[in-house]
Amino acid sequence: MAVAVTGAWLIGEGAEGASVVFLFSLSELLESWASGRARKAVESLLKLSPPTAIVRNVDGS
Repeated sequence: MAVAVTGAWLIGEGAEGASVVFLFSLSELLESWASGRARKAVESLLKLSPPTAIVRNVDGS
């Protein structure tokens, strides 16, 4: 990202560099939001699992 912004600035396209920074920041925000939602979903699924389980062997015991 730094290379793209620097390159845009050097060729006189500061607005393009600013848009790169804005879009990158927006993508980071969306990734953080999605990650938080996924984490909460997994935690809620783990709450549904029983605290103990019964193991059955091949011989039925």
